[in-house]
Amino acid sequence: MTFSTHEKMSYGYSRAEFLQLTVRDIRPEADRLLFDGVLECTRRQQIAEPGIFRHQKKNGEMIQVELKVKPVKYQDVEAMLVLANDVTTQLQYIQTIETQNAAFKDITWMQSHVVRTPLARLMGLVELLDIDENPDEQKELFVGIQASAQELDSVIHSIVRKAESTQLSALPFTNTGQPPLA
Repeated sequence: MTFSTHEKMSYGYSRAEFLQLTVRDIRPEADRLLFDGVLECTRRQQIAEPGIFRHQKKNGEMIQVELKVKPVKYQDVEAMLVLANDVTTQLQYIQTIETQNAAFKDITWMQSHVVRTPLARLMGLVELLDIDENPDEQKELFVGIQASAQELDSVIHSIVRKAESTQLSALPFTNTGQPPLA
């Protein structure tokens, strides 16, 4: 393995420590069998498809990396060129957005279906109130209007609570408006 300044930042090893490692050493034990399969494909002169794999930092923290591997000949020695791009933060962004999208779909459904029921009832009662001049029946209509208004208010409060609980979390963006590159 070779070493660049980026490995020190990403993996936490010094240059000397990193150069003593094999590519298997930065993988969690549970993922090594999968890695062996990818390694075998590249040894057979097949380009392995890019994939997302877990790597383990010196401190034990797991990161997600996108690997691109290609066999090369370097100074008459068969070797592999490996590009490992840390995509942990980007995957976390995607997960957060997917979770929030599901919540917003639920809120949209509530607004279009649950809110609609008491609102339609209110509109119908108001129409009846407009054409009915009997005070006893109007009083009964007012009771229905009040109950529907309270139901509508309760539904709206529920939607607001759900929307507030799914606020976009403050994701660290660079001053370019883009997520930081890992």
